[in-house]
Amino acid sequence: RSGTTPSDAGATILLHRNGGLGGTFDFVVEADGFYPVRCIWFEDGGLAHFRLQYVNVSDGSTFNVNDPANPAGVVKVFVPALPIQLQSSATVNGPYSLRTDAVFDSDAKTITVPVSVSGQYYRLTSSSANSAITINKVVAIVGSNVVIKYQ
Repeated sequence: RSGTTPSDAGATILLHRNGGLGGTFDFVVEADGFYPVRCIWFEDGGLAHFRLQYVNVSDGSTFNVNDPANPAGVVKVFVPALPIQLQSSATVNGPYSLRTDAVFDSDAKTITVPVSVSGQYYRLTSSSANSAITINKVVAIVGSNVVIKYQ
């Protein structure tokens, strides 16, 4: 997906592949700038790889994004720091681990996370020292997801 911000819910899907072989797309960046792109990769066995590359159109050379072998001309990828993150544990005292499958809706202030087979304890963390966040309540179990309301 690519959109105006990393959290753009209306971002354009550039490529979707569900099984089979292949799957590439090209796009051209005409000016220096910030181009938010969200890539999700799931591998369920077998042989596969994911590569994000750029091509210098003037000479046709190809490089991997964030390529340490090409520090002078490399295209950098930045991962935005999330203001809050959801962690979960099977026990109240932990250990807690980051839930990378959590979906945040900052407008509705909700977090949607798949229901676990076993009971889970949740906690929110913040990368900002000026942020005070609390879980209001588990709003609902919707299908196979838990919806958490925060403030």
